[in-house]
Amino acid sequence: MFDPSGAASAGKLLLQCGIFPALNVLSFATKAESPSYRSESGRATHASMKRSGQQNVSSGPPSLGRLALARVALWLARNSPSLYEFWASLDNDRWRAPIPWAQAEKRLSDCRVALVSSGGIILEGQEPFALEKPGGDCSFRVIPGDAEMNRVRISHLFYDHGQVNRDPGVMLPLPALRRLAGTGTVSSVAPRHFSFSGGIPDPRELVSDSAPRIASMMIEDGVDLALLTPA
Repeated sequence: MFDPSGAASAGKLLLQCGIFPALNVLSFATKAESPSYRSESGRATHASMKRSGQQNVSSGPPSLGRLALARVALWLARNSPSLYEFWASLDNDRWRAPIPWAQAEKRLSDCRVALVSSGGIILEGQEPFALEKPGGDCSFRVIPGDAEMNRVRISHLFYDHGQVNRDPGVMLPLPALRRLAGTGTVSSVAPRHFSFSGGIPDPRELVSDSAPRIASMMIEDGVDLALLTPA
């Protein structure tokens, strides 16, 4: 459940939402310094984005280190899920803190629900996330509750976008939430939902600024329950 009294601690919960460690992978970083790799990587990344309709996926070209880290994450996720889970947990202890428990005070059918995603969801026309930042982009995007799913774009380096390209509701389940509201399973869909781009090695700004701001906006919107959809 969403706890309005815990607005200042909201970032502690969001840290569990798609944060990856800044692991230095020497072999990839060394390869990335090669001019030929740099050129080939840029062409391959552009071609991949073009095939999936992801032009303007970043506000600037991602750094070589970020690209290398993303390649490692994707390779592990596809080929060794257990090792990927272990790797993703390595740096989380540095930021882990007790999460304030919020007891449900309403029936689900009386709850207004908001979505919070770390999948890099943006809408067509919104500013892409700054994937070039070495410490990650701690900003967020507001997704209106009546957003059309054909306007969804992805601005994220650290997961395979294939399923989300085919069905954006996998990462931003607004259509499902609307159906639940229509059947009375939940009371209503919040007017605003929120998106981060995960892969944030340094989440201090997220904890101190972004998460409390989102919590305040949820209070304004009368949100009772927040559903997290991590990438």
